[in-house]
Amino acid sequence: VDVVVTNPVRDGTLTDGFTYYAPPEVDSVDPTFDDLDGGASVTITGTGFTGATSATLRGVEITSFTVVNDTTITGVAAASENAGFGDVQVFNPVYNGILEDGWIYYPIPAPTSISPSTGATAGGTSVMITGSGFWGSTSVEFDGDAATNFAVVDDEHITCDTPAHAAATVDVEVFNPATGG
Repeated sequence: VDVVVTNPVRDGTLTDGFTYYAPPEVDSVDPTFDDLDGGASVTITGTGFTGATSATLRGVEITSFTVVNDTTITGVAAASENAGFGDVQVFNPVYNGILEDGWIYYPIPAPTSISPSTGATAGGTSVMITGSGFWGSTSVEFDGDAATNFAVVDDEHITCDTPAHAAATVDVEVFNPATGG
């Protein structure tokens, strides 16, 4: 916008001397989650993105930030130190738009032990898995077979019943939406 100063004799103009910004409104983000390592390609949609200077997911600034047009921003989720729900925010020099609790950083599940560590091939052994990063976990698999009666006790414990399996020593994997579960 031009800034024009007028007096009785002449006008003075500062071309493109002032910028008006619309408040950005964030409607959605796709996907809505990643694990703490980040790396997910994200698309933020809404309005008023022209002139946006940055965007954050749960307070962590996205990388490869690109304003595609007034309704779309793309970027990459950066790594985070903390798991949980958080806001999606788009910033311009005057305003910030917020989608409350629009993003989730999931922990990276790290099972360290299982008790008991043996059971019958028929399955049905009730076990306690100990480790870390279990918040938000959705399933447990024994050599690719889903456990039953799955329950997250807390961030360090999961209980479940083993599936049937041929005699073998197998891997036990814990999943959440970001790790494929």
